[in-house]
Amino acid sequence: MKVGKQQIYDLPINDITTLGSLAQLLEQEAKARGEVLPPAVRLQIGEPSFRTPEHIRMAAYQSIEREPLTYGPAAGWSWLRELLAAKIERVNGYAVEPEQIAIAAGGTGAILAALTATVGPGDEVLISDPHWPQYLMQLACCGATAVHYPLDPRNEWLPDVAKMERLVTPRTRLLIINSPGNPTGAVFPAHLMAELLDFARRHDLYLLSDECYDELIFEGEHVSPATMLSCDEFNAGRVICVYTFSKTYAMTGWRIGYVVTGRQLMKTIVDVLNASYTNISTLVQRA
Repeated sequence: MKVGKQQIYDLPINDITTLGSLAQLLEQEAKARGEVLPPAVRLQIGEPSFRTPEHIRMAAYQSIEREPLTYGPAAGWSWLRELLAAKIERVNGYAVEPEQIAIAAGGTGAILAALTATVGPGDEVLISDPHWPQYLMQLACCGATAVHYPLDPRNEWLPDVAKMERLVTPRTRLLIINSPGNPTGAVFPAHLMAELLDFARRHDLYLLSDECYDELIFEGEHVSPATMLSCDEFNAGRVICVYTFSKTYAMTGWRIGYVVTGRQLMKTIVDVLNASYTNISTLVQRA
């Protein structure tokens, strides 16, 4: 007998996890045979090549020694959200209040909370092809349907907004964009961000901007769509931005990220976070 919701039981397969597990198995089998494998660059997952910096590890250790480590607020501690508001203005180029930020279990947790707060059964969500595999799994958890818009390899893996127009239906609810992109590495230029923002406005869509690689730029300049909004328009909550500590600070295993949006929608997202795991551990936030 199948237990639970059908869409949960039939979650899409995460090809990255499958390939990673296969590669690990092949390595283990080779070592068991006494074979010495040549060095390999692992591209199946966004794992930084350096360890979490020492000052971050020490901050977590000091938190264990000095702080009570009790339950905390579902949105995250105010002192961290104040620091993140300053980071967003300094690095990402737009101003928000700490109350417009919530701490989540990595960028993954932030995206799932945002999707849970905005889409449901029967809704359609536009996502890129290729894309980060978890989008499909998370949309299945919400009961929403993914509709793919192509990224053109002949045009630096950028989307064609004119072609995206044909994908919109009365059920389309949200557009996910990912720049800098995973897995393509594409960085959307400012004029394209403006087109995508206008596209979302015209079709009355939520725009979820996955900016988890915002500080890993080798070519071009990252532009957040939030920089193109007035304070009032951003506070309306139609644009949602997601960030993570995983890539910039090599904290993939610590599971901490954050979501930024308007106050009213943020209340719903915080309710989702509260229902999911109450709060992110204090020692991870302190680090």
